[in-house]
Amino acid sequence: MARTIQVPSANAKARGTVTSLGPDNRSRPIRVVVANGPGAGARLAKRLAAFEEVEIIDVAVDGAGSFGLIEAARADIVVVDLGLGQALELIAQLRERLPSVHIVAHLALASERLAEAALAAGAEVCAIESVSDAQLLEALDLLAWHLDGEAADEQSRLGHDADGDRGSEALHTAGRADPDAGGEDLRLQDELDRARRGHEALLEALDAGVINVAPNGAVITANASAARIMGLSREELLARNILDPSWVAIREDGSFWPTDERPMPLAMRTGEPQRGAVYGVRRHGGDVRWLSLNAVPVWDADASALSSLVVSFVDVTEQRAAEEAVRLNAAQFRAIFDRAAIGMAATWDNDGRLEWVNPALCELTGYSAEELVGMRFVELTHPEDVGPVLGLYRQLLRGDRERYQLEKRYIRKDGGVIWVRVTVSVAHQPLGAPMAVSMVEDITPAKEAEEVRERAAAQLRRANEELRTADDLKDSLLGVTSHEMRTPLVGVLGYAETLQAHWDALDEAERRGSVDGILRQARLLAAIVDDLVAFANAQGGRLRVDLAPVELAPLLRHAIEDRGLAPASVAIRCEPEAAVVGDPRHVRHIVGNCLANAMKYGAPPMSIEVEDKGNDVEIRVRDQGPGVEEAFVPFLFERFSQPTTGLIRRSAGTGLGLAVVAALARSMGGTAWYEPNSPAGACFCVRLPAG
Repeated sequence: MARTIQVPSANAKARGTVTSLGPDNRSRPIRVVVANGPGAGARLAKRLAAFEEVEIIDVAVDGAGSFGLIEAARADIVVVDLGLGQALELIAQLRERLPSVHIVAHLALASERLAEAALAAGAEVCAIESVSDAQLLEALDLLAWHLDGEAADEQSRLGHDADGDRGSEALHTAGRADPDAGGEDLRLQDELDRARRGHEALLEALDAGVINVAPNGAVITANASAARIMGLSREELLARNILDPSWVAIREDGSFWPTDERPMPLAMRTGEPQRGAVYGVRRHGGDVRWLSLNAVPVWDADASALSSLVVSFVDVTEQRAAEEAVRLNAAQFRAIFDRAAIGMAATWDNDGRLEWVNPALCELTGYSAEELVGMRFVELTHPEDVGPVLGLYRQLLRGDRERYQLEKRYIRKDGGVIWVRVTVSVAHQPLGAPMAVSMVEDITPAKEAEEVRERAAAQLRRANEELRTADDLKDSLLGVTSHEMRTPLVGVLGYAETLQAHWDALDEAERRGSVDGILRQARLLAAIVDDLVAFANAQGGRLRVDLAPVELAPLLRHAIEDRGLAPASVAIRCEPEAAVVGDPRHVRHIVGNCLANAMKYGAPPMSIEVEDKGNDVEIRVRDQGPGVEEAFVPFLFERFSQPTTGLIRRSAGTGLGLAVVAALARSMGGTAWYEPNSPAGACFCVRLPAG
């Protein structure tokens, strides 16, 4: 009868010793052949060689092919190291051909299933390397008595029937003690119990679920975490079968996972471990939990049949949700990045090499995305702006600042230079280097508008300078004109302050409107200044007049443009050859002032007529307004004269416009007057020498 000897009892010594070899008190030692490999068997051979009671024949073998060597040794007992590649086959061959030889299977570590396989192959005893020398000798002594059939009861008491309860306790360690055994046996048993309890506690403490599955799919054992993760009690889980089609499993793409294709059935069918499989399980309550699972087959000792399947799994539902949120956030960021109306770029390294670019940046710089990726941003930057930019960027990556903004110049692929406002922020990634995200806005139009503003301011400064040079004007002139000059000045300042204070909030049309307003008010101011200077020079006798033939047709068109009027808004009746003798600047000034007067007090339509009077040429500017009150007509061409009733004044004026007309006409040998227009309106006339 095959038995597994755990620990020889104390009674074994009363029955005989290894030197008596049974009832006939044999005097020779036990002849033991140790069929060993390089591992535990070799160590066992060294241990036994130290015992005088044992004759060791050490045979270094490799599986069943060593049968002849063992047979020739004429052994009483053969110890086979189960660490050999074909140990089970060797045991079976020995049992078949040498039935009188006792066979001991030797294990380096406790393995219940391997012990069962060795006993099934023909071994009578399974011993673990950790047994003491005394225990090992007692085991051999028992086998020696058993040679004569007189130790059967003792061996039965010490062993455990191989046909018992599935061998669940056939081999734990070399230490299950007989109640009458000594203190050493009890100590070993206590150590075994503590180890087993520790193993069970470890399984229960694991956050991962662990189950053991029978070949038919039934769940044999399960720890508490397995039941918790599956949403079942332990009893409910132990009553389940993994092959039951009522288990609903879902692939990562959301599709149904057929039962026979799932990791656990696949591992049982193929014998290959399945590791890291992720799938969703619909629990009893209807919710889906996502698991990461490993399934490892466990084979019988001879590797001929599946013994069980050990399955471990962890709940990754929250981790999966977090990863999905990260993925979604990344996708949303990239969508915003790519669709942004302004240029965007992302860099990682200290050199500022572009890793991501969006279409807006490509359009801004004239480069394709393929050309930009891998470029250093300093390659786009104007050489004069590189120094400050690099310093700020490196401060950002070092963590000295979280963001910066500056204005600089980019050099486009076509060589053009544009102004950009760059805002750079750092995004700290969970792994890897920080990422710098740049937003690039084209501010070239704003810079151009700023230049226009500066030119307008310069023009204003020049106008003021001209005003300061007119210090010989009388106090009365300054007093009257100061009020009129205030209006365009306020307009210029208002537009300029609006641009300065609200530049970023204004759109392109609003910015250009403000700039146009500055220019319009500046022209009005310039016209006022021109009137003042012309009148002052005329009054002081310093008016310069350069007489020359002047063609009237183009001059009239220019005068209309000077006043910001559309050419079609003023009808011109002038022969192409019509000309006068005068100073072109003064003739243009005269026509412009007459038009300005019509714009202020008259009404459209307006017209300019040129009539040849022989030696002279008359120029008439007509409008369809209310005309001039008869009482005011004598004062029209005097300085500071403005109507207070009857006429509607639509814009600022110094009251010098018609006075300047009369003064300039006189300086060129001409004259100016007023006559009512028919049927309504006003007509201002100038006569100059024909050219």
